[in-house]
Amino acid sequence: MAVSALPLPHALEGPADAPARIEPLAHEEHVGVFDGLRGVAILLVVWYHVGLVTHALSAWTVFGRSLNVQAIAQTGFVGVDLFFFVSGFCLFYPYARSIVEGRELMTMREFTRKRLLKILPSYLLALTAFALLYRQSFASPADFWRQFGLHLAFLHPLFLDSFGSISGPLWTLGIEVEFYALFPLICWFFRKQPFIVFSLIAVGAIFYRVSLSAHGATTMLYQTDQLPAVIDLFASGMLAAYVIVLVRMRGIRSNAARGAWTAIGIAAIASVGLLLTRLSAAGDAGGDAGAYTWLNDHRFAFAALFGATGIGLTLGVPAGRLLFTNPILGYLAGISYNLYLWHLEIVWQAHLLLQRVPQWITIAAAVVVALAIASLVTYLIERPLLKLGRRRT
Repeated sequence: MAVSALPLPHALEGPADAPARIEPLAHEEHVGVFDGLRGVAILLVVWYHVGLVTHALSAWTVFGRSLNVQAIAQTGFVGVDLFFFVSGFCLFYPYARSIVEGRELMTMREFTRKRLLKILPSYLLALTAFALLYRQSFASPADFWRQFGLHLAFLHPLFLDSFGSISGPLWTLGIEVEFYALFPLICWFFRKQPFIVFSLIAVGAIFYRVSLSAHGATTMLYQTDQLPAVIDLFASGMLAAYVIVLVRMRGIRSNAARGAWTAIGIAAIASVGLLLTRLSAAGDAGGDAGAYTWLNDHRFAFAALFGATGIGLTLGVPAGRLLFTNPILGYLAGISYNLYLWHLEIVWQAHLLLQRVPQWITIAAAVVVALAIASLVTYLIERPLLKLGRRRT
């Protein structure tokens, strides 16, 4: 759940209303908008957890005017949904290129090796550190080893007592690995009929969420964030990858078409903002239970709007991509996986240790330390291991 933003090639130049020559456009190993979306996702999650731990309000007075973005801060957990969407895109993007460009498919062995090299070293380091840090909080040594074993096997999201144990954010890694296990089968069907398979997955996810709602089982994260409840987010990312590769291979006919794609992306961003304000209101009215229930009922809207954002801005005018293809989001995207793993525990420890200093100092110190640790693990452990793995292929 990471890489630096790269600029996308400009579309063919020409008058906005004049027909342009249709030529296939080049594809990159990484698509800048989606790297930026990953940066946004980690920013939202960190922001949410800082507020959750410190109870700091995201409301300030700037030049005599009130700036209140608390609605975004308290709904930052939607960043996890955005991570799932981006993950689906990244997993399927090489296969989408193979469909359209006739490239050789990645083998299952290569897929598995890349995924293991990406997630395991950082995960094992963080998991071991947190398990040792909180070892006294387990009911017994047997409970410690059971919890630790379930996390090692990525089975911890399946059980209520281990879903959020050791460290809260780790449940998402279990959901990711569950999807990785299903991905080869889903990918096989998706390559043949992407729109039909996406529709079937979306219908299945919606049915599952409606069933949760009908049984009153939407008030806990454990219930609303199992894989069937979020699988259409992954599928939306997969479909976005296919659409982007297909459209860019066929070429974009005019500047007007690029402008229309950009308008779709911007409208989608505005719609996500509106949904976040509604989600915030649901949380204000019903607490965590109200927020989880509301998100469960509107998750497909987020999946669709994430897809529209990624597709629209990637295929649109270059200026429309600047919001996501900037150095700050590129840096956050690059370290997002390790920042995700470490940030909550660092914020919590800073909150415990620095209670006598002003709150802003506690938050600033925690964020700086989290960024430093995430950067060190990314560039001293994760990246070298990934490069070593590529050299051995």
